[in-house]
Amino acid sequence: MAFKHKTLEHPWQLRLVELLPRATEDPNETIRCKIWLTPGADAASLDLHYDKSQDVKLIPYRALSYCWGDSAEAEHIELDGMEFMVRRNLFEYLKQRRESAASVMLWIDAICIDQSNIAERNAQVPRMTSIYINATAIEISLGPEEDGSSLAIDELGRLARAVRKARAEQGRTPLDDLVMPVATDLEKDELEWVAILSAPNQTYNCLAAETLQGNSIGLAISSLWARPWWNRVWVAQEASVPGSNKVFCCGDRSISWLHLMISAGVLHNYIEKCLPLPRDLFSLGSSYLPDSIPHLVLLTHTGEDPIKLLIVQQRRMYKEIGIPMPFYTLGALSRRLLATDDRDRVYAFLGMATDINLAGFSPDYSKSVEEVYQSMTQYLIYNNPYTNMLDILSEAHDAKYSWSETAVGEGKEVLPLPSWVPDWRIPRPTISLLKNTLNIPKGQIPWKNFYAASGQDPGLIRKHWGSDDLVTFQGEEMRICGIRLDEIEHLTEFKVTMDKVDGFSRQLPIGSKRAWNQLRKSIPFYLGPLYRTAKYGLESIYDAFRRTVCADLYYNGNGDMGMLPLTRGATMVDSGDDQVWLGNDYTSSFGRKLAVTRGNFMGLVSAEAQVGDEIFVLAGGQVLHTLRRQGDYYTYLGDCYLHGLMDGEALERLEKGTAKLETVHVR
Repeated sequence: MAFKHKTLEHPWQLRLVELLPRATEDPNETIRCKIWLTPGADAASLDLHYDKSQDVKLIPYRALSYCWGDSAEAEHIELDGMEFMVRRNLFEYLKQRRESAASVMLWIDAICIDQSNIAERNAQVPRMTSIYINATAIEISLGPEEDGSSLAIDELGRLARAVRKARAEQGRTPLDDLVMPVATDLEKDELEWVAILSAPNQTYNCLAAETLQGNSIGLAISSLWARPWWNRVWVAQEASVPGSNKVFCCGDRSISWLHLMISAGVLHNYIEKCLPLPRDLFSLGSSYLPDSIPHLVLLTHTGEDPIKLLIVQQRRMYKEIGIPMPFYTLGALSRRLLATDDRDRVYAFLGMATDINLAGFSPDYSKSVEEVYQSMTQYLIYNNPYTNMLDILSEAHDAKYSWSETAVGEGKEVLPLPSWVPDWRIPRPTISLLKNTLNIPKGQIPWKNFYAASGQDPGLIRKHWGSDDLVTFQGEEMRICGIRLDEIEHLTEFKVTMDKVDGFSRQLPIGSKRAWNQLRKSIPFYLGPLYRTAKYGLESIYDAFRRTVCADLYYNGNGDMGMLPLTRGATMVDSGDDQVWLGNDYTSSFGRKLAVTRGNFMGLVSAEAQVGDEIFVLAGGQVLHTLRRQGDYYTYLGDCYLHGLMDGEALERLEKGTAKLETVHVR
């Protein structure tokens, strides 16, 4: 007889699974488990611990994080004496985890949540963070021992211990002075790896180099990084759980979360900053690979997967110390992860985003993927403050026109989404213009917008608009108050070539003289030698160009916790000065075109933009937006930077009567 879940009596109830001990030494003995419901009368005989968030007592349990794997590969176990099918990855974990003498109490989503019951999934998913927080430990299963995984874990543990010892001998960092005095013991344990990675030094690099001596260790670590667990979208929520009770398991080896994050980060910093390895090496062919370090090349690419977890954990701590963490910054990470259910690309991040209230937006698995994506976008536009109202649009682009079906994965179709709704399944061809700054060394944690294209206060627009409703939705159409600013007249693609690598390369920063000599050919000299803006007055065409290709953002120092502090308004000196170029943030140019408008403004637009597309300032937008007219409505192409129109200049036109508001229909 097949096992069937009993309906939960209350939304705060929790199922747990007891993994029973082996009865014999036969490794193929049937795996036997028992289901417990807590709190409940059947758990009265067990030791309980208190869950403050729900004001109930729970059975002590360990929560499992693992990769589900292929649904076609299934095995049966015994659950309450009945047959229950589990996927092979879980089957292998239970087989390895089962002990000979004692039971183990676990929470496993595939067993403890009735996956066939949509109402139960809707109720249980928002509780996931609480479930992991209340676990006595979180076991992260990377799978069985293979490809040198035992060697990799042993070496990663050794490196982490050596780095921690070196840090203890070197003293405090600026991060320690800011955060440590107010952190709890658990937070201090977690923040230790942040402090280490925010202050890389020669000692750490030497330790990393020692670890990577010999191809076997590098290949073993890169194989461990390549395991599918790192790319699961739910990793974000599981990784964001505070505390030091997380442990990685692989075969019969284990390593603590803290040690793995420290060693992964130190290796990443060493390879990124100390070895001359362009990201494009794989595409260049074997003739470009140094014979002595092929394993380091592989490690550079696969090592980005655990770094995603560093980013996730770091962002959760930002939230805890009062730094806003809007959904669009997390959704961008979602694009790089894998999901069995594409709705989880949104749902997995709900507990982390600071601009989402679960009472206002919660999981609903009865909705289609496109309904989830559209309702999330509308929720964020309606509920964010005016100055951040349209931030989510910077994650949208006309993917359905520019990407083939292979871009969203084999067997998946391009979603029929409105152009203003981000498709979180598709990698973005550009990097959002929206960036924020963190300035920890000075003891401050500012989080500010760099641009204010539609102004800082909606009062002026509402005065001219005559209504508080700046945006409404009708089906798939967004109707928003806006000002048509200009039209694209000329377009130029950026292209820098070095060693047969097209595009911007770390080995040829756009700020170098060689890059400048190539890029200056793209400068539209027909604009004339001078360029006038309200912010900078009269400047040379070269300086205006340099500000444009970096969206007027400049690094103003060394950042902590992975955030490089940025500023606008860097002093431009002689056009050949490399220092100014090298200090600029050129990620804003990636995947974009240089545009010149009919009004003689220079800017950065989407790669999909064409001559004749229109530039708008939309109410609540930090940046400008590129739209394409389609009869009586527009399609959305992406965010846009026009040098000289990013600080509310359009509102000055409105006051002078040289611009007018209109209802912009976007589908």
